[in-house]
Amino acid sequence: MFQILLKKTLIHLSKKNPRDIIFDTLYAFFSDKKSLKILITKYIKDETSYTDKAFILNIVKGVVRDKRILDENIYQYSKFKKIDARTLTLLYIGTYQLLFCDSVPDYASINTTVELSKRKHKKSFNFINAILRKISKSALKKTDQLKTNRPEIYFSYPDWILNKIRRLYDNKLYSICESSSNIPPIWIRINAFKTNLAELSQILIKNNISFSEDKLLSNYIKIDKFDSKNIILDLIKKGFIYIQNPSSGLVVNLLSPSKNDTILDACSAPGGKAAFIAELNGGGANLTCLDINKKRINQIKSNFSIMGIKDTSFICEDSIRFRANKKYNKILLDLPCSSSGTIRKNPDIKWTLSKNSLKNIQKTQYDILNNMKNNLAKKGEIIYSTCSIFNDENHKNIERFIAENDDFHISKINNKNIPENFINELGGITILPDENGYEGMFAIKIKKNV
Repeated sequence: MFQILLKKTLIHLSKKNPRDIIFDTLYAFFSDKKSLKILITKYIKDETSYTDKAFILNIVKGVVRDKRILDENIYQYSKFKKIDARTLTLLYIGTYQLLFCDSVPDYASINTTVELSKRKHKKSFNFINAILRKISKSALKKTDQLKTNRPEIYFSYPDWILNKIRRLYDNKLYSICESSSNIPPIWIRINAFKTNLAELSQILIKNNISFSEDKLLSNYIKIDKFDSKNIILDLIKKGFIYIQNPSSGLVVNLLSPSKNDTILDACSAPGGKAAFIAELNGGGANLTCLDINKKRINQIKSNFSIMGIKDTSFICEDSIRFRANKKYNKILLDLPCSSSGTIRKNPDIKWTLSKNSLKNIQKTQYDILNNMKNNLAKKGEIIYSTCSIFNDENHKNIERFIAENDDFHISKINNKNIPENFINELGGITILPDENGYEGMFAIKIKKNV
């Protein structure tokens, strides 16, 4: 009994103020530009309450999502052209609450931020107090006029990314940026090895979780009402469901896996598409998951065990150099990419991606594709896919590959179940992030001639 009480006491004492966690996470992000997902995992501990987690994630992701309009508000009242990282992080936290947290009174947003600054950067609290009070009296807010005249500020995008989207999708610029500024919906895929739609529907209804079925893929469900009882988390732990956007399901459907196929998932982690492949080909036999990272391979193995997937092979090697001891008749290349189609879920992409890193990503993608052709059987198929909406990573790589490899051709989509607006000019799939609540995605089938 004493040990239990001691453990509870230590947990209570070790709990951090949610605003301290918000500061630590954001300061680390703006200082090092590391993945926000990794930082959130690092700073938000298991013992953090559900309410605190929701508050922390709302502020952290909100600040990153709307960084540019926050900058605009802060610097219009600052006498300094450059503000140190600690002070600026504190100002982001306070300004975001003033602009976007209507349930928090302005005085509370200011006072809590000033108190936080006394703990995190004491010498700046007077400056922070003055700036926040000025913003509370006269803030630059999101208006239709701002959207028209300065969309880069309204949507908080770097100029080069906004201009890139404008050049590619001109009349869809606003809808793409608008959707990427919203909180992403929660999509789940039903694991047919453990349950079915009827059974899962009953569980969700019983727990007052409202949901809607996807119109294209019957095994995908969108959670419409947030789950405060962790029922969804419990279903994941049991292997009943997997968090996955339907865009990924369409990529797997394009692969069209069957029992007789030998399939290589060449950039497999985190394994969501591989799990769906295993379901469609009857259990995972003749499926090989390849990834460069041993920890990620082990995570896929663990997930497969929970989901009831057996007989799958796993290889830890670099897909740029991998040479198989057999040929595969189908290869899925779900490539590392800019993830520009998932900004709604990963707003940090806007600030971590650069023109140079995009060029490096494009080269890596092409090198993987060019190597994987050597592991393909005669008349075999490669599905090339990214969660990017940039042509650099999609059309340009495919056009170059076809031009340099005359023994390959594009196998155009001939599927009545895929909406016409999803089919691009190459005969593959392009899904923009403003459509159906789907994530942005590109996928195309390349076939070996002989």
